[in-house]
Amino acid sequence: MKVLISGGLGFIGNVLSKEFIENGWEVVIIDNETTYNTYEPTMHQLKIEQRKIGLGEAKHYHTNIFNINEVRTIIRDENPNVVVNLANMPIAGVAVEQPILASDTMIRGLIGLLDASKDTVSRFVNVSSSMVYGDFLTDPVLEDQVCNPQEIYGNLKVAGERIVRTYTKLHGLEHTIVRPSACYGPSGNEAFVITKFLREAMKDGSININGVGTKLDFTFVTDIAHGIYLASTELNAANETFNITCGNKRGLTEVADILQGWYPNLTVNITDPNALYPKRGQLSIKKANKLLGYNSLVQLEEGLKIFHDFLKN
Repeated sequence: MKVLISGGLGFIGNVLSKEFIENGWEVVIIDNETTYNTYEPTMHQLKIEQRKIGLGEAKHYHTNIFNINEVRTIIRDENPNVVVNLANMPIAGVAVEQPILASDTMIRGLIGLLDASKDTVSRFVNVSSSMVYGDFLTDPVLEDQVCNPQEIYGNLKVAGERIVRTYTKLHGLEHTIVRPSACYGPSGNEAFVITKFLREAMKDGSININGVGTKLDFTFVTDIAHGIYLASTELNAANETFNITCGNKRGLTEVADILQGWYPNLTVNITDPNALYPKRGQLSIKKANKLLGYNSLVQLEEGLKIFHDFLKN
């Protein structure tokens, strides 16, 4: 069996690629190793080299996801059974700052990948985001909540989901949509909240918490990658949408308390919530558990320790 992963050298993509390899799949990666005009180039290249460790068996095409003709040629020549789309903007803020690049990657690139997949691929897996919900209206939030995103990233993700459902139905192709939340772990984006908090704690710096009651469903990267693997391979995943998260909301103040236990000189500043940011919390993973057998294995305390030791060493 063969899988093609767009964004396969990304934060989640490299972990997912390794899980496929460990389970005997051939892995093909499309990834242009972009900095999104945001990452510091030296640090970004270091992360890429770290992510490539263990991917020696994978075939890598260094191309842009919206180079549609090249993507079509790759899929025709490689003939994968499954395509997983992880080509994306790294965080919501980058989509706000660079909406044209975000649209090219998240919509134009997605359509090109779908079009190239329609004749030979069995299942198309699209990795979306919990940002599609906007404000969480229930606790926990279920997959059938009406999506009402408040910013451009979430709106592009909703549009992508609708395109995937429409296109795959039109062409008789299975799809699965995955909605992760607040991913963190080794080689994570420097702008992620957990990464920023850990970096500041390790230098006895200061962190800002926007809203004392802010809680997120923090999910360790290996859990998200495993959920995507199940969504790609399980028969029950066909034409379904899944929350793939830890399934447990934790406050930013809880994260700060853990870090202050390790680094007592860390300063914590509480500020007002960001009015443009949706009210979030816990996502239900009951559907993923029932249909995929998915469970989160890494809770916040363990995940923070693993990530901390990675950064320290």
